[in-house]
Amino acid sequence: MLLIPVHKKIDWKNAPVITILLILANVFIFLFFQLNDDEERAAALDYYQSSGLAKIELPQAIKFADEKGDDELSGMLGKVKPNDYPYWAYYLQTNAKYMRALHDGELITYKDPVFSEWLAKRQEFDRLYESITTVHYSLRTAQPTVVTMFSNMFLHGGFGHLIGNIIFLLAVGMLVEETLDRLSYLVLYLLAGLGSSAFDLVFNSGELIPHIGASGAISGLIGANAVLYGLKKIRFFYFIGVYFNYIRLPAFIFLPAWIIDQLIQIALEPDSGVNYMVHVGGAISGAVIGFVAKKTLPSFKQEKVEQVEKVDTFATELQQARNLINEFKPEAALAILRRLHREHPDNREVLTSCYKCSRIEPGSEEYHAFAHAIFSLSDSDPATDRLVADTFSEYLRLARPATRMNADIVCRLASRFVRSRAVAEAERLMGVILTRKLACAENNRLIQNFFVLLQEHGRNEEIQKYKRLLTVVQPG
Repeated sequence: MLLIPVHKKIDWKNAPVITILLILANVFIFLFFQLNDDEERAAALDYYQSSGLAKIELPQAIKFADEKGDDELSGMLGKVKPNDYPYWAYYLQTNAKYMRALHDGELITYKDPVFSEWLAKRQEFDRLYESITTVHYSLRTAQPTVVTMFSNMFLHGGFGHLIGNIIFLLAVGMLVEETLDRLSYLVLYLLAGLGSSAFDLVFNSGELIPHIGASGAISGLIGANAVLYGLKKIRFFYFIGVYFNYIRLPAFIFLPAWIIDQLIQIALEPDSGVNYMVHVGGAISGAVIGFVAKKTLPSFKQEKVEQVEKVDTFATELQQARNLINEFKPEAALAILRRLHREHPDNREVLTSCYKCSRIEPGSEEYHAFAHAIFSLSDSDPATDRLVADTFSEYLRLARPATRMNADIVCRLASRFVRSRAVAEAERLMGVILTRKLACAENNRLIQNFFVLLQEHGRNEEIQKYKRLLTVVQPG
């Protein structure tokens, strides 16, 4: 079962900046540092084969496996022929006991005739192998460093791994980031990742297998989210087999559900190659850090936590209004929408729905008020321009007993229509401005731009007509 919190869309006016930057950092590192790792790994193995290093080390590796009773390694190396491609060299590189014995001089000593040749070739191969980004910056628990404790959380094993982590990071990160200041959120993310790495050192100690991925830090966000929002209900997307849907659950429930799921995966798939223990460690670390942040940080925004259920209530009520509109019950829908508009005056969908429902009484104060609210929108994007133009055309037809537009609205609309090249709407209002001698902001520039618009549409006769009108009504 897949469970992801998807409680809200991105609010670009208050964007989750750190979450977006973390996503971009992971994508950038993958595309510009890791994308050639397979080629570099192949080049290292090619050198291992062509240099003769494989022939020198293979007998020693077989002898080592037999002496140490490593049946898995013995079984694999026993099937290898001298001229086979050395895919097995990777397994030797990640076998901590073998590599320790090799580098400590226990397998090939300075007394061996091939020692000098072997040492030079081994050093070159180590250089090639360590230059692979995924290897060099991964966390190898037998050789941990301060750098790799952090750097491993920005590496990924492939596009699928990267995309999966991005989805979870965006979904959970948005919720956590809006409850903290940005620096605290970034520190929480990094410390949760460090905590997951610490769990890795404890439960997977002594390994040379490269451990990578943002999963530990993201699990930390899952733990923090559960603690910060507690029993507040948020919306989750769930997927079982081929069935998916949404469900509202207390945020805290995600933490034990996540940990239990990871422990089950460890039991069912011990050799899957997925390091589930860092997920557990990250979730526990994030929960602890989130608890401390909630209790001690002055920047913790309790009001955002309180709003989380209100947001869900808003979505539910808006959907109810949509359903009533679809059922041709505009009066009932408007009863809900009026309140939503008071509580969320900047919500575009609520405003347009209010306007559409109020059209049943085009002579009402509400109809004129909602139309004016649309006319007063400040955004200048094409979608808003189209909405205002369509509403204006409809308002001219429906308004009863007549349109009600003061000088400010007329000037505002005329300026928008001239800028957006809506020539018919602009001409209608510019005629009103010139006839009534309305004083709009930057009046001369507005008139000049209007004449340019008419000229673009080959309306030279109208230009002369408006110039004569301008001469009469606004003598110089």
